[in-house]
Amino acid sequence: MAVRHSGSQGPGLRRGRRIALAALVLSALTASSPAGADTVVSTSGVTGDHHLVDVGSTPGAVCTYDPASRAISRIRARVPVALAVDRTAVADTQDVAIRARAQELITRANGSKRWEDRRIGQLVRLPATDAASPFTGWTEFLVGDGDWRIQWDITWFGVANPSRVTGRAIRQVDHYGLLLGQQVRVAGHQDSCPASIAGMPAKRITHGPRSLPTVALTFDMGSGSGGGLVNWLVDHGIHATIFATGVAGTSTASGRAVMRLVGDHRDLLDIGNHSWDHPNFAKLTPEEIADQLDRMDAAVSPLAGGTTKPLFRPPYGIAHRPEKNAVGAAGWGLDVIWDVPTDDYLPVGQGGPTASELLDEVLATVQNGSIVVLHVDGPHTLEALPSIVAALDDLGLEPVRLSDLLGLQG
Repeated sequence: MAVRHSGSQGPGLRRGRRIALAALVLSALTASSPAGADTVVSTSGVTGDHHLVDVGSTPGAVCTYDPASRAISRIRARVPVALAVDRTAVADTQDVAIRARAQELITRANGSKRWEDRRIGQLVRLPATDAASPFTGWTEFLVGDGDWRIQWDITWFGVANPSRVTGRAIRQVDHYGLLLGQQVRVAGHQDSCPASIAGMPAKRITHGPRSLPTVALTFDMGSGSGGGLVNWLVDHGIHATIFATGVAGTSTASGRAVMRLVGDHRDLLDIGNHSWDHPNFAKLTPEEIADQLDRMDAAVSPLAGGTTKPLFRPPYGIAHRPEKNAVGAAGWGLDVIWDVPTDDYLPVGQGGPTASELLDEVLATVQNGSIVVLHVDGPHTLEALPSIVAALDDLGLEPVRLSDLLGLQG
């Protein structure tokens, strides 16, 4: 097991040199984290200083949810800080052991509820000093349907007799972060892992991680099929994401052919929901929004190789809080717009860009993690696409699917 830390100090700190020395070490581990964030369930014997990395800004555990179903799939828990008991004026060393328990909230026959152990992690025993904890990193549990929480068991052992237990503590994680996929944070901290995050408002996404040299080329398909452009992407092995309307993707033979092409190449292409017929969502009721999304997904997903969830792009880029609430309640967790705008949908005579001008529009703002908005039937989009891809390559930027840019896979 690997383990990392930051959090609040446990009770029973001794006076004098130990406080000064431990405070110096713990300040580096906890930064500005307030004390008392993690719950001490029980203690016994003589225990060293110990605490969890567990505050609202640095959750002690992170709950990961499936992007499509938004049901819980795993919990990652930060390991605790655990120090030896200070016995002398020099640096002391003693073995400390830790073990994580994943507990599920069970409803009993009489209607009462209690937390019960369902997964028990590996026991890790290492030598700690009174100034440094040996544990770093995380532990992880795969979990199924249900509400979950994490508790840590900490055990101290004798120095002269390492088999003798000198103290125990149980600490309960209080702060849980929620992730959609591997990295999209969807809410503030919780006090446990709820079974599902269905119904939460759709999360607005404008770009991916700025630390990685990847970008997402996204193509809206509001009308027309864009068959030539999508075929070019497939023929050249370019990863991209298509946001289709149900009308464009299913009402014509050419549109259905493009959806099947997407379905045959899901390793290259993601499919997102752009509504049934591209209305302004700000003018719709929640029920009408749900109908727009459900109709599109039901018609397109059999052709395109799977659901469009969780990827949604609002028509005209318009989705305020009421619309995002309705989109989330309908089952789409991500409201995806962009940080690299283009006017590629406009003809040149109406102020739209030529192929070279479209390249300039992309290069003006593209950077690590960017989401570029384009259109499958833009008058000069296909013409500009080879130059855009080549220019991104010159910049060291790799086009990827949105699901990969946002860590929604796995």
